[in-house]
Amino acid sequence: MAEAKGLQASQKDAKESRQSVKGALKINDVEIVFWHQLSAVLLRNHDELAQREEFSKQASEQLVNIYAAMRPEAASEQLSRMDEITAAAILSRLKPRAASAILNDIPPDKAARLATILTGVSRKSDRGEKS
Repeated sequence: MAEAKGLQASQKDAKESRQSVKGALKINDVEIVFWHQLSAVLLRNHDELAQREEFSKQASEQLVNIYAAMRPEAASEQLSRMDEITAAAILSRLKPRAASAILNDIPPDKAARLATILTGVSRKSDRGEKS
């Protein structure tokens, strides 16, 4: 009878161990599913971000080409009315001759602020930093 009780105790311990392992596996299964879903979301977001960056790059190139083709007086009028960071970004991508002609027609205070922003951009690019 003592052997039977010992056997029952061993069986009970084995059953509890199996349940514990099964419980651990369920948690791990949930974790695996979670990490799989999270990685899928991150991958989708990465792909969407890459597409947005490509679109933005193409749009920026087109916008710069548009301003490069405009008369300096018209370009300066428009750049004077937009936010200075955007205007400076456009000017920084134009050829120096086109940018200087446009800056020449921008009111002096605004042109000075744009030049200050452009100076900061050129300093960062000289050091290899992203603007």
